[in-house]
Amino acid sequence: MKTQPFKGFSKSKIDYVVNAVALEQVKAGAEDKCLSIAFNKLKSQRNNAELDSMEMILLARALKRLYVRLYKEYGEESFKKERQHLLNIANKIDIARLQHQENNHPLKKHKKILTA
Repeated sequence: MKTQPFKGFSKSKIDYVVNAVALEQVKAGAEDKCLSIAFNKLKSQRNNAELDSMEMILLARALKRLYVRLYKEYGEESFKKERQHLLNIANKIDIARLQHQENNHPLKKHKKILTA
């Protein structure tokens, strides 16, 4: 099951995500492949990108890593608004993922109420 977590996002928010993920593309292994797939979907489809839960986790994680990297390199006061913006977008992605998982949980769909 897939959902569109960026449906209501503005162009600037999408650009933040694209830039953060572009910086995170130096990893190796399976996570890098999944992240690059999600990144390519996001770049090509923008607001209409349909992502599964794992792709949403990886994108949110990339935004949070950039948040931490900015904090460590430039200190608490530098890039404060940008860091908060990154964290807010990551939280919105996490909320969209949790709602998607809650709505599409396989045990909820097949659970029947027994009547006597």
